[in-house]
Amino acid sequence: MTASVNDGVEPVPAPSPDTAPASAGAPGASLAKWQFRPGQSGNPSGRPKGIVQAVQKRAGRDGKKLITDLWMLCHGTPSEREAHFGEKVRVDTRDRLTALGMLLDRGWGRPATLIGLESGPSLLALLTEVTARPAAPVVSEGTDDDPA
Repeated sequence: MTASVNDGVEPVPAPSPDTAPASAGAPGASLAKWQFRPGQSGNPSGRPKGIVQAVQKRAGRDGKKLITDLWMLCHGTPSEREAHFGEKVRVDTRDRLTALGMLLDRGWGRPATLIGLESGPSLLALLTEVTARPAAPVVSEGTDDDPA
């Protein structure tokens, strides 16, 4: 049996005119029936009810147990992990790095992404300079008008 590249992937239907609402001038009129309309939520049910309470009931409201678990994965010895989790837990470097990243994200937050120039003129000054320049003449290569 040969596997296809598209196994398990359903094709996305192309929008067709017969799936559009009757009033063609309305917002979202050209959208197919499976597309979201303007102002319509992509997840109308929201998060499943009770998921936050279920996690907090098992892990505590402040997450200390989960942080302790991550700490054990990161820094615990094999015997400490076995005592903590109640079974042998094998941890490799990738597992430790993942746990460490989670601890950093929760302890200090993710670093802000900075966009902009570190030094030099401001973006507004650069845009003003570029728009004030006269347009350069268009020169095409290889025409018969070139004197040789």
